[in-house]
Amino acid sequence: MLREWLGDAGPGLDKSAPQVVIRNRDEYVKACSEFGLEKHPLEIDFSKEFAVIATSRGSRISFRSREEGEGRLKVMSISTRDIHPGLRVGIGVFSRQGVVFVNDTKL
Repeated sequence: MLREWLGDAGPGLDKSAPQVVIRNRDEYVKACSEFGLEKHPLEIDFSKEFAVIATSRGSRISFRSREEGEGRLKVMSISTRDIHPGLRVGIGVFSRQGVVFVNDTKL
């Protein structure tokens, strides 16, 4: 992982969503809007990078990745078990170099 951002979703959002692979700027803008983020928290060069967005009601989210060979990368998000009001959002940015599939999603 190159970098990450952790923060809170917009007001009124408290239901976790499945992890999402973000491949381009349009998907990034849409995801930020859906999670009530007023601005895009990270600058991402989608020609060289991609992002994974995860949510949790726990206080912390972290990302783990594992190369599975043949251009496949498995990205997992792990969150704490302490439940708090609201929803936390995590964005992990990864290099595209050598990656063809992320969690079975083609880049």
